[in-house]
Amino acid sequence: MLKYIFKFIVSASLVYWLFQRGVISTEYLKSIFNQPSTLITCLLIFFIQSSLSVTRFLIILRSSFIRGLSFLKVYSLNYVGLFFNTFLPGSVSGDFFKAYYLKDHSDSDYQKSLLISLSDRLIGLVGLFVLMFLGTVYLKVFTEINVDIILYLISAIMLGMTTGLFVIVKYKAYFRLHLKSKTSDGMIKTKIRLAIKTILNVIARPKVLALNILISLFIQLANVSIYYFLTKSLLPTSFNPAILLAVIPIASFVSGLPISFSGIGVTHIALQELLKQYGINDGANMFNGYLVVMIIFNFFGIIPFILLKKDNK
Repeated sequence: MLKYIFKFIVSASLVYWLFQRGVISTEYLKSIFNQPSTLITCLLIFFIQSSLSVTRFLIILRSSFIRGLSFLKVYSLNYVGLFFNTFLPGSVSGDFFKAYYLKDHSDSDYQKSLLISLSDRLIGLVGLFVLMFLGTVYLKVFTEINVDIILYLISAIMLGMTTGLFVIVKYKAYFRLHLKSKTSDGMIKTKIRLAIKTILNVIARPKVLALNILISLFIQLANVSIYYFLTKSLLPTSFNPAILLAVIPIASFVSGLPISFSGIGVTHIALQELLKQYGINDGANMFNGYLVVMIIFNFFGIIPFILLKKDNK
């Protein structure tokens, strides 16, 4: 309970501070609702984005030998996760609820369901880093903007991930041989073996992993396009929209940190300070607009939440 109170205080304090500085404007939010076509376009992109997420999750489920779930059922499970992601601290809290419902609607236990949900989140994070890397490379090659520190950091992360995945894929047979259950295993060892086996099923198949990362990349590109459509009226004509390819993934990563509610406050400041480096002083308003449309879309996750509960009675 104390950590939730702390996260609420962090979000509320940062937003209040931004209002006091005049960084956040309610006029921009009003302008979004005065442009129904923009709002509908962004909600449609959110729908496409969530459909891609469901496709990736279905692939992961089948890699983990969980079959029999329809696209609609998995979409409902995913939508429940989005609903809780919006109204709980951080942006991964909904994964625990999605795992809970996955357990009830498949032959998987809660531990395996949670590991699959977190593996899905991890692959999504890989897509985020890939886009961040491509965006910073673009800025390095085609602009005069200094992104050396970000590029070196992301390159190191990409190298580490690539090396780790290569080792896992190369020696997956070795790992599987040494992960066979033994009668002498205690409860903890058994759970650890199950956890590693589940993760191997998700990431040790190169073609499946590559497909999932590609889907994740398109999901992140959809995220950038939502920001662009919502905020193009705020961007000066001299601004290169490609900069958003590097900036938005960083802001998305910050929003996932479990230090505030849905990244509120923290992501406002991150986007404000990042875009200020490129001559844009409306980063906080950009996130405000994105947050409002996201809440509208994710709120409808309450419908599958209610229906799934009824289905279990």
